[in-house]
Amino acid sequence: IASQTYLIDPARSWEQQTPFAVPLVNAEGHWFIGWSWSPDGNRIAGWRGGKVGGEVRDLPGVFLYSLQTQTYEQVTEKIGRNPIWLKDSRHLLFTDNGNLYLVDAQTKQTRVLMPRPHDAITTSCISGDNRRIYYTLSANEADIHLLTLEK
Repeated sequence: IASQTYLIDPARSWEQQTPFAVPLVNAEGHWFIGWSWSPDGNRIAGWRGGKVGGEVRDLPGVFLYSLQTQTYEQVTEKIGRNPIWLKDSRHLLFTDNGNLYLVDAQTKQTRVLMPRPHDAITTSCISGDNRRIYYTLSANEADIHLLTLEK
């Protein structure tokens, strides 16, 4: 496994820890990339990683890991990375392809919250009162050179 998510109890000293590795997401060997605790403390939102053509990659799709049932629920299928819970423990912000999305974890309805600006939105976070969002932009800049070949 190229990466794996572990849980520990911060109330215990390191010597008393028994880190718990969350299980693989599926039989294909995809692992879970945990990103955000739900405010109610019952679930972790993240996405998965896996090998595609021998190459380790992030795979799109928001997943929720339940601490009570130790199972996964897929919330989005073809899009989704860096999910962040809102304080209602029902809605999540996530990014994909430079856009910022909002998804309802119960209905799985997804909508674009902010379409991709000139640069790509890569990560986001929301304030504790859910009134402000900050995000980071990733800009790809390159020089273009024109070359004329003469015979």
